[in-house]
Amino acid sequence: MDDGVAYDPATGISVGHPFNTMYVRAPVQVIGPDLVMVGWDLNEGELNSIGQVVAASLDLDDPDAQWRTSKWPLPPPGLESIKTATDGTDLLVMVWASNPDVCAGPQSCHRLLRFTPSTGAWTDLGVYPHRLQDLSSGGGRVYGTANFTASGQTWDDSSFAHVVEVEPDDGSVTSLGNPGSYGHLLVSDTGRLALVGGADIRVRNLSGQWQALPAVPGDPLYPAVVWAGDDLLVWGGAAALDRPGSHDVADGWIFRSPT
Repeated sequence: MDDGVAYDPATGISVGHPFNTMYVRAPVQVIGPDLVMVGWDLNEGELNSIGQVVAASLDLDDPDAQWRTSKWPLPPPGLESIKTATDGTDLLVMVWASNPDVCAGPQSCHRLLRFTPSTGAWTDLGVYPHRLQDLSSGGGRVYGTANFTASGQTWDDSSFAHVVEVEPDDGSVTSLGNPGSYGHLLVSDTGRLALVGGADIRVRNLSGQWQALPAVPGDPLYPAVVWAGDDLLVWGGAAALDRPGSHDVADGWIFRSPT
């Protein structure tokens, strides 16, 4: 089970916030004053040993705050995958499910919902037709990566991630093109996008085109990558055994405001 600790960098003080009944894999989000997470709680029901979907919110401004929980308005999903992102007000939650009562049929599905931490309310957006692999957010906007369209047809190359912007109100998507690679999507607070996969980093420039950044010295795999404003910080990485010249790296680089 997952416990939480709030750390204040100004004082160096950590305050424990135990939460002993939930199992969480989805990224934890900060929405307004609340720390918000979504996971599974076996105490609230289960299917196939997968617990009921529950959202938990904690007011970070209140040192005496307790977790507030809210079950989603559906039966337990029966599968273990939850993706989350935020538009700054609500949490968009995509749940992979096998329960026919969740999927409205015998086939597994994704179900999309919005959760509002300020009220504890869920809004069900229904079975989700877009086969998104992940959700990411930043600057009040939500994005996703996918290999397939809603109709099941592949994008121009299904071996690469296709990036889309997701409308939080209804889950509809707008294509932002094929970066020519795959990986995890990073979103800056200003809305800049970077797709990071292994040693490959692709950035969407201000004209809407995807461009590959040059390899960092040492050509390492899996560097730590984070946006700092409109600059991209790339740090460290491990040797790729199948690439001559690749080695472990402990240095960092900044790609200044890619255009």
